[in-house]
Amino acid sequence: SFQVKDYDQYATALYGRHKKIFMPFFETRTLLGMFIGNTVLLSMGGSMLLDLFGIPYGLGVVVTIACIVLLSIFGATVVRNSSTIMSTALIIALIILACVAVPKATNPIGAALSSWTVPESGLGLTAVWTAAVWGFQNAAGHISCCSAMDTLRTRRQAILTTVLSVIMFAVFMIIASAVVFAFYPESNLQNTPNLWIVKTVFPDSRGLYYFYNILVFLGLFTTGPSLCFGANVRFGKLLPKTGIFKMERVRFIMIALVFNGICLCI
Repeated sequence: SFQVKDYDQYATALYGRHKKIFMPFFETRTLLGMFIGNTVLLSMGGSMLLDLFGIPYGLGVVVTIACIVLLSIFGATVVRNSSTIMSTALIIALIILACVAVPKATNPIGAALSSWTVPESGLGLTAVWTAAVWGFQNAAGHISCCSAMDTLRTRRQAILTTVLSVIMFAVFMIIASAVVFAFYPESNLQNTPNLWIVKTVFPDSRGLYYFYNILVFLGLFTTGPSLCFGANVRFGKLLPKTGIFKMERVRFIMIALVFNGICLCI
């Protein structure tokens, strides 16, 4: 309805005449979410390249930054296409992991549910509160992705995208939770539970180990370039369109480097 192309325009549509009151909070929250989210991705990328190929952590982070910058400076089409390919690959990897790991569960899901007990402290309000915080965080965190949605031109397309996103996200999380739950409680103590399951349940299957890790590494680039591109679009229009900044790609490169540089400092 509002033809939103960046999160500043999103705030204009959301708050209307009250934008001046809410924008400082909205901008701070959005930027913090983008910086922290991308920082986590850089850390994961450095750790995974170290684990997979023995690349020093610092160099692995730099490689991850280079990939994110390259995918974020060529426009929304590249961001969308790369996210589509890598998201599909990541979903396939998770389904394969579920098919081979869940049958070997140390905590069979059926048996666990049939003998379920609730702790004396209860789970109700804690579970609802945690789910609400996590859900709203995801909803607000993905506002920056509106910069790559310029192909959504009709209400029908917007509704269809919303419905499919909810379904895909729910199915993905249900499968991921089932895999982790199958090896509870040990899996719940790990920083990277799925990777721990691959290592523990299939210690002799190096092929599965590399297959899963490489696809998860590629999965980092379903989010990183989207966050970086969101910063490019938001702040690219604020730079003077003269001199070296006359070309959009130069503006995007500068913003992407500053954005990832701040994440590197974090």
